[in-house]
Amino acid sequence: MDEGRGMVQIGYNMASKARLAFATAFTGEVGFANNIRALAALPGFAYPAATQQGFKADVICDDVGYSDEPFFQDGLIANAVEDVFAAGVSYFPSAGNAIG
Repeated sequence: MDEGRGMVQIGYNMASKARLAFATAFTGEVGFANNIRALAALPGFAYPAATQQGFKADVICDDVGYSDEPFFQDGLIANAVEDVFAAGVSYFPSAGNAIG
């Protein structure tokens, strides 16, 4: 979680008027995939208005990888990334961190 907070702080330092949000990847692959979709406010995945406050990401970055993600085909997380990309959101994934 501290790395995610650091990434958001860097984003804030570069664009202090930008709306920034954070969602955890530490609830398992399904939770991570659903949080990716929620950050992009995809229909059916957005959190209640009191929580999400109308937020819709234009750019999503992550610094998490799961060691059991499929190697030669798309898994749950890759499918979520494809969904948000198709909705016009730029997605920048981790290049080397891992869970488990």
